[in-house]
Amino acid sequence: MKATRKTRARRGPSLATLIRADVARLAAGASQSLQRRVTQIQKQTRALGRTSLVQRRELARLERRVSRLRDARARSTTRVIPSGPAMKPAAVRALRAKLGMTREQFARYLGVSPGSIFLWESGRAKPRAASLARLRRATASNTRAARGR
Repeated sequence: MKATRKTRARRGPSLATLIRADVARLAAGASQSLQRRVTQIQKQTRALGRTSLVQRRELARLERRVSRLRDARARSTTRVIPSGPAMKPAAVRALRAKLGMTREQFARYLGVSPGSIFLWESGRAKPRAASLARLRRATASNTRAARGR
């Protein structure tokens, strides 16, 4: 027997229609669940990105500090540290006189300015560590040369 449209309408929806409706409902629920999870992961990703940026900036700041400390250490280890008291103004003047040099010549010999020589000899300034070391070498070489004569 063939069912007419009226009898089909009275019997209700077909099995295929019910299955399709159930699948659509389940798919919509799964889709919403997945969308919530994706949104949650996106929020976490943005938060991690911000944290990462802060950490990269902090790391760069620390690397700059380490670099500056290394540079400072390298400068301090290459610096000549005097092993005795500073030279007195009279000793600087006497050394220059013993060498028979003008202030300009003596300044060129030591690698400083003539103004520095004037300030050292007048007692207004003291030679820095590197200049003091050169002065001591000049004194030592002058003493050796005098002994050898």
